[in-house]
Amino acid sequence: MTRPPVGRKGAATLLAVDPRFCDPSGKRSAQVDLDQDGRNDLISLTVGAGPQSGRLSCKQADLNYDGRIDAFIAYDERGEIVGEHFDLDFDGQLDLGRFYEDNALVRDEQDLNSDGYVDAWRRYDKGRLIRIDHDRDYDGRADMFSFFVAGKIDRVGYDTTGDGKVDRWDMDVARRAQEALMLGRAGAVEAPEYVEATAPAEGKSGEGEAEAKPTDKGDAKAPKSDAKAPKSDAKAPKSDAKAPKSDAKAPKSDAKAPKGDAKAAPPTEG
Repeated sequence: MTRPPVGRKGAATLLAVDPRFCDPSGKRSAQVDLDQDGRNDLISLTVGAGPQSGRLSCKQADLNYDGRIDAFIAYDERGEIVGEHFDLDFDGQLDLGRFYEDNALVRDEQDLNSDGYVDAWRRYDKGRLIRIDHDRDYDGRADMFSFFVAGKIDRVGYDTTGDGKVDRWDMDVARRAQEALMLGRAGAVEAPEYVEATAPAEGKSGEGEAEAKPTDKGDAKAPKSDAKAPKSDAKAPKSDAKAPKSDAKAPKSDAKAPKGDAKAAPPTEG
């Protein structure tokens, strides 16, 4: 993209305030040309009158210097950030929204296929990612739910019926993710193949409990199966240790051969 020449004389070109996320009425506007290219890149809107006069209300920015607003930041009455919206691919449609409470990120929304609709929702607790809801078939409703513990993926639930409720769980995803991480650190090219866990058969007992108690059952079983793997490996050296023991008996059997020959010789002479 061709940018205006640096050092253009005269006042910088003003950006038009976008009212979608900030009402400019009754507010003072201040604009800045951050890169000194002759076009303003940042707008700050402040309260114009009243007891909160001068309080920052919102900011708008042109991130790629094309004269269009690509970023919106909104603040509450205390001056704390409450929301951000971004057009990351500069196509004129917003791709990412972030929402804050008490200055901490609680949720963000993403449009992954640039159709103007949200396809993924990420949820946070005290700024830490705890869940991602994903709309895989782009019908406007989440149908895959990934849960995180201590910043790592723990389990994934699927809504296969479209009723908004999880009816199938993948409890093995944490182990596969750990294996992929270890392979990546070791320089492996390919990660382990993803195999989706099968759902329990309908009508069996415990079907209703899968949604109520997914964490306790799934988390307890995953480490149990991993702990058995080293146990079988430990037996391999034990069987190797027996091989020398059987070789040691071979000389003992050879030593008896002369003893047998000595007894057979006298009767032959008689």
